[in-house]
Amino acid sequence: PISSFAPAKTLPAFLLEQIASLKLDESARSAVVYIICSMDENGYVPENIDCLNEKYSPACIHNALEIIQSLEPAGVGARSLGECLHLHIGA
Repeated sequence: PISSFAPAKTLPAFLLEQIASLKLDESARSAVVYIICSMDENGYVPENIDCLNEKYSPACIHNALEIIQSLEPAGVGARSLGECLHLHIGA
């Protein structure tokens, strides 16, 4: 018999689904996707994310990071455990 088991979505896929419904301009959407693709498997963003890519200004990265941190699961897009806990408290 064919199994009906479906593999779980990856975190990036789950986040990309969430941003699909947001009204973002192309630059903001591009920066959000860039950050999502830069996350580790636990949903953490490198602390130096704002200087990893010259295509985006630090302000653009900051705004994109705020968008990601407003998504589910709570704590995603944090740069440290402390920031992750802070995002959980604020959720």
